Amino acid sequence: MRELAGNAGCNRYLCGLMLFVLSCYGQATQLGEYFDSLPAFDKVYFLCETDKGKYISLYGGLNAEKNPASLFYTYGYKNKPEIIYPSSTLHNNFLAFEHQYYSRPFTSYLFISFNNKGYRYTLKDSLENDIKSVSLGVKSIDRGKEHSILCKKIIVDELYEIAERLPCNKKGDGPFVCLGDD
Repeated sequence: MRELAGNAGCNRYLCGLMLFVLSCYGQATQLGEYFDSLPAFDKVYFLCETDKGKYISLYGGLNAEKNPASLFYTYGYKNKPEIIYPSSTLHNNFLAFEHQYYSRPFTSYLFISFNNKGYRYTLKDSLENDIKSVSLGVKSIDRGKEHSILCKKIIVDELYEIAERLPCNKKGDGPFVCLGDD
């Protein structure tokens, strides 16, 4: 009887491992359902649908140690990306992105930003009194006018995982810090 119980534990372990592997594979292929013409990637960090039926995503490749090696931003309709940033030829493209973080009791803000063609794009993850929202701000660098696009459905949300790997920008309005600063 004891021997059978030991084998059942092993089977649960193997089943758990199989589920984990399949879920990772499912996440990597999930973005392919939305954008089938993207540069190669291993991990989706963020994917949401807007109220206009467009998708916002952050995704990238992993190195041999399974650490993030590249990062890309995509915006557009399903299988019709309007923006892919940066180009797949940019080496060390982590430097194209930066993060800012702010926290106080019952509130936290994470901003992941980049500049492209005269505009500043900022993915804003906000948590206020247990209410989470994510939006994309697009601001004209010359005119200062900003447009905000709200995510109505968040499909993948691992922004904090990738933000820790990005350069930190402590400049700007407010008491921003880097993730991991204490």
